[in-house]
Amino acid sequence: IGLMFFIDVNRMNNNKPVVFSTWGFKYAPLVDLHEEEIISGVENYLLEKKESEPKHHENEKSFVSIRTYLIEEKNNHKLYIAWVLEEKYYLENNKIKQDSSSSIPYMFVVEHTNDKYKVTDSRIPRDGVYYAEDMKNIFPRSVRKDMDEIHNDGTIKKLKMDIEKQLNLYF
Repeated sequence: IGLMFFIDVNRMNNNKPVVFSTWGFKYAPLVDLHEEEIISGVENYLLEKKESEPKHHENEKSFVSIRTYLIEEKNNHKLYIAWVLEEKYYLENNKIKQDSSSSIPYMFVVEHTNDKYKVTDSRIPRDGVYYAEDMKNIFPRSVRKDMDEIHNDGTIKKLKMDIEKQLNLYF
């Protein structure tokens, strides 16, 4: 019995499934969330949404950068919570100019079908007086606490740097 206990505790400490029992410990094996594939699906969703909007300039291009806060497994889908920086740029007289920008938290519902992750729904907080209430209704408290620091913890700067890299590669 002692050997079985030692084997299972060792496996739990190494995030592997137990063989005999959890022995009363709280334990859940890690779930492979395919984070990179989910992020790619979310980026495609956001870019397709931006591309379907009316263009202000002939050669404008949308770029997105994402900071992941939480991926949660729910029944047959995943909830993906992130902060998204979206920016549009265009070229005028050989100079890159910014058309628009938004920085906003999102909650995406992502489903896995045909070996791809696809966004089936998304929610963002409304503007103005509804913002705080929507933040409470959409996002868990632990995530909101981290999101409150978005302008102080370097996240926005990092997202902007990521878009600048994309921008330089594109133009």
